[in-house]
Amino acid sequence: MQISSSMFGSLVGGVSKTPSSAGLDMSWMQAEPSKDSQSAARTEFGDYMKMSPAEKMRAEMLKRLGVTEEEYKAMSTEKRQLIDKQIEDMIKQEAQLAADQEGKKGLFADVKV
Repeated sequence: MQISSSMFGSLVGGVSKTPSSAGLDMSWMQAEPSKDSQSAARTEFGDYMKMSPAEKMRAEMLKRLGVTEEEYKAMSTEKRQLIDKQIEDMIKQEAQLAADQEGKKGLFADVKV
């Protein structure tokens, strides 16, 4: 059976409006990103790619805690220690969860003697 466009239109309720004719603002799709935003995105991506896996993990944990690197650096030593402890606990929990899911004793090494 071949479906014509008129048949398809009637099957889906006769929707034939384009997004803009339906009253949706689609201007964001047509706008070109500014040179500044492109440069900033490249710089941010480059900085991220230069990070070690441990640094990427730490950055992700800080993000989960809702703390930026700048905020972390501005904190007192005591607050930074609390954040570091929370990050350590989060890593331990994720490692234990991964080990439990895989049924293995250890996550980082599988040593046979």
